[in-house]
Amino acid sequence: MTSILEQVLGNLDSLAEAYTSRIVEPSKELQHIQDLVTEEGGYIYDFTKARPLPDFTLGAVDGGNGSEKLSTGDLIIAAATFAEGMHPSVYVDGKEAPTEVYSTIMPHFSSNEKIERAMRALMEMRILTQAETDMRIIDGSYLGNISNIIYALIDPDSRVSNEILMWEMMKDDGLFQKAAQELLYPPRGIDNYIIGVPKSDSSTYYVDHLFAKYGLKHTGMTDRLFASTLLQPGEFIKPRNIESVPALVSTLEKSLRMPGFGEDSLDKPSLMKIVNDKAGLLRRIGLSPTEEGLLWTTYFKPSSWESFSPVVRIEFLFYENDSNMTVQEKAAEIIVTLDKDFVGPTILEPWCQYVVDREAKGVSQALTATREFLLSQVEDARGAMGLLRGYRT
Repeated sequence: MTSILEQVLGNLDSLAEAYTSRIVEPSKELQHIQDLVTEEGGYIYDFTKARPLPDFTLGAVDGGNGSEKLSTGDLIIAAATFAEGMHPSVYVDGKEAPTEVYSTIMPHFSSNEKIERAMRALMEMRILTQAETDMRIIDGSYLGNISNIIYALIDPDSRVSNEILMWEMMKDDGLFQKAAQELLYPPRGIDNYIIGVPKSDSSTYYVDHLFAKYGLKHTGMTDRLFASTLLQPGEFIKPRNIESVPALVSTLEKSLRMPGFGEDSLDKPSLMKIVNDKAGLLRRIGLSPTEEGLLWTTYFKPSSWESFSPVVRIEFLFYENDSNMTVQEKAAEIIVTLDKDFVGPTILEPWCQYVVDREAKGVSQALTATREFLLSQVEDARGAMGLLRGYRT
């Protein structure tokens, strides 16, 4: 035992040295990159000098979903809501901000979870159109909700697409179609102020590009971490294109060519039209960098935060050929307007998005309330007991 302890203790110095080098060496490379980027210029921009959009109202859209497995079926609830930022209010004089709620009980099917997520995404899209603020923030990536809905529409289990179609036909207001048009392809010459604010991502585009450019190696660092160390408060990194759209378009086109696609749909023409329309809109976003209609992303550090604070990622649509601004100028205009809504580094999102996120998380409470209401409507004890018991496999 003594010899084993001596052997272990004898290796501690070399072990500590190895781990120290794993920490220190990447830090040295990172500092070297920072010096090179700062010296070369053209990669870091100051957004505080940009002029905020005048009298702009800001709002955020978010949703929540949940389900509870009961003996008699799955109780499903989804909801979406809207909250304003710390800008002049547009919902005054008794006018309420838009909300949407969906609840149902379905027989137990594996596809119910897909329905639950798709209905939440659908209602967020509908709220996006109803919100009357000048700038609207969507929780997560720019194409997150539209992708969730499209994948639900082309799901082999027709129950998923039928539930979406039934909801849309019941509403009969075309809000989802309008929201998708606004989100993916707004009218030419009109600025599109729908902004995606993903809270997390694993992108390494900036890191790969810069480290390769200067002949250095990086050890698994993400763009978000890199930008956090590179940027000072009031700065943003050079915007870049988002290239991930063609994969979704390809999936859509393959689905449309599959024999029997939509045969079990309660309204095949409507289903085909929706999927075709969205594929066309997505093709425009997926153009090459030499063309127009591209999605852009950047990271910035709010001006009121500290130097060691994290960064925020935004995604936005920009038509370079239709604007008298560069993409850097457009990004600065958006960021300086959003900047007022960041209250501190403990809340890694605009205030309105934080508020609406907390509202959306209330779905779990709504599930409990709905379950209790259902129990109160059951007249016989046997039925109440059957509903009360949780479903187990």
